[in-house]
Amino acid sequence: MDPLSFTASLLTVIGTAGLIGNGLKRVVALKRAPAILLDLNDEVAGLYCVLQAVDFLIRKHTNIAHNAPMSSVCRSLEKSETTLFKLEDLLRDKLTIETRDGEMRLDRRAWLFAESKVRNLKDQIRADRIELSSALSLLAS
Repeated sequence: MDPLSFTASLLTVIGTAGLIGNGLKRVVALKRAPAILLDLNDEVAGLYCVLQAVDFLIRKHTNIAHNAPMSSVCRSLEKSETTLFKLEDLLRDKLTIETRDGEMRLDRRAWLFAESKVRNLKDQIRADRIELSSALSLLAS
């Protein structure tokens, strides 16, 4: 991946992670939100921090754009991007509904269908974060 494409992809993933994190904070704040959503929010926040570290390192060291560990970071970044887009699509499936008095709450019916997907995506985000952290360590050394 050329440096410009990598930078564009990195900025896209950082933006997506930030948007998902903000959306999850609102859902987690709802009454009777499942604990798994809080865990998912923590995983997205952790991934966001790692992505920020990748961005900082790339901006600091412009001469690392074509070395071998960089390809590992690129692969990890692409996997993270795919996972975050899947999560974004799932969250768009209206996991929340508005009550008569204008409050938002979790749609239990939608949650029943989405719970296993959310658990799988949470685990995948954790794996992506660990893989990206490892690739970042290689890059920084």
